[in-house]
Amino acid sequence: MEAIAAEARVAKTTAYAHFDNKDEVFRAVVLHVSEQMIARAEATADAAASPEAAVLASLTSKQLEMFELVQRSRHASELLEAFTSVSGEQTEHAHGLYIAALARRLARCPGVGKKLALEVATLLDHAAYGLMNRAARVEDLRRRIALLVERVVERRA
Repeated sequence: MEAIAAEARVAKTTAYAHFDNKDEVFRAVVLHVSEQMIARAEATADAAASPEAAVLASLTSKQLEMFELVQRSRHASELLEAFTSVSGEQTEHAHGLYIAALARRLARCPGVGKKLALEVATLLDHAAYGLMNRAARVEDLRRRIALLVERVVERRA
């Protein structure tokens, strides 16, 4: 908390007025990063030319950003574990909004439709996260997500 207060250029007591401990700080950082990551993924998807391209853009944006954040750290595995373990109601809600937006895009894809959209959105998000965890390079991750979307979404018609 001392380092946080020093970086924010406030007294330690001011930092404690906002956060009781390091876990609360980390939770707030996770929420902020999650919301920003999802907003950028949605903006990327909004610029896409087709529903299939929007799905690909959204998944790729989100997972590439996560990959870059994690790969910059020597503590990558601990960060991912902590990220998933501190997901509180707020981060769960933000992620739920992301899945719902992805499902709306999938509902417009031929062969997916409204009935399967939410389930396919959840599966694609989980699969893309798994690909991100296993990727050694950005190019590998980008290629594998494209293949996933192509096989699951674009070829269903």
